[in-house]
Amino acid sequence: MQPTEIDQLILDEKWSDLSDFLSPLRNTDTVAHILYAKSILTAYGKGEENNLREAISLLKTAQKIEPNSARYNTILSTMLLQSGEKDDAHLFALNACKVAYQDPTTHLALARSFLAQNKELKAYESFQQALSFVPDSQPEFKEDIKRNILKLSIIWDTPLIGKRLTLRRASDEDFDFLLAIRKNDTFRNQYNMFHGTSVKLIKDSLTKSQKKPIESGKVEWIIEKNSIPIGIASLVDINTLNSRAELLIGFPHERSGWVSLEATFLILEFAFQKLKLNKIYSYVYSDNTYSQKNTLHLGFTQEGILRSHVKRPGTSKYLDLIVNGYLANEFFQSQKISVLFRRVLGRKPSIDPF
Repeated sequence: MQPTEIDQLILDEKWSDLSDFLSPLRNTDTVAHILYAKSILTAYGKGEENNLREAISLLKTAQKIEPNSARYNTILSTMLLQSGEKDDAHLFALNACKVAYQDPTTHLALARSFLAQNKELKAYESFQQALSFVPDSQPEFKEDIKRNILKLSIIWDTPLIGKRLTLRRASDEDFDFLLAIRKNDTFRNQYNMFHGTSVKLIKDSLTKSQKKPIESGKVEWIIEKNSIPIGIASLVDINTLNSRAELLIGFPHERSGWVSLEATFLILEFAFQKLKLNKIYSYVYSDNTYSQKNTLHLGFTQEGILRSHVKRPGTSKYLDLIVNGYLANEFFQSQKISVLFRRVLGRKPSIDPF
């Protein structure tokens, strides 16, 4: 039986067939690949009799025979992480990357070892490197790596910095500001007329906004100018499967078009560049003509109107809801937006090699 057939038994998890093949063999009579197969069987194929320590010993022997095997180094790193041996796991992951730099699985092993050491920035970089080596013919593999990247807090917690504005994650310290703007009827009726104004609801909202956005489906920023809060913005209903999210942005007192442009551009760049979303959409109440004009000026396309879609609280008045959408390729390929982006932020939108 050739090694590729052993690999297939492992991939198919045919543990009984693999055991039948390996049982008559003595370790001293076998090549590294047989030791590797025995280690996988010992670690994962014997049910209640699985023995991770013995499996690691077998695989280390195989790795000593073939130290430049990316597979042995990668799987050793995984097993060692499972046994809590973070430092050794990291060393074998590093070795795997050295011997097979363009193999995405080696960078995944390195990323996981960095995560075990609470080094999220290093893990983020390794996940990105892994993604760069996955061919387009493996879309599910790509999506799995992207989901791992999106789980990392470094992406979400890093402030979005422009020329005049800074957008930072909302925190408990923003309670008074959020309470004030939610009690501002004019602002609430344009931003989200269904937002509650009670202390409990705002505290609950803050608690949710501080969870990992990939789990809560929401990220909320406080927009600051000269370190003073002037507005709020959110990406909600973040959907990684369909690669889209809804944008909300509002300023209770600021009416400068440039401020709105800068804040929105920072979020669009984050959504399309860092999150690699394909689409951002927004809903605008039909009586908010100022917001709809700005939305279209930013490059959004009006995609439709939901007639009499919402009823203003406390009244008998129904409003249309205007649906606007923005695709990533439109954002990055539009010459008009590129020029406007450079005027507002002093640079052009860039795309990470992600």
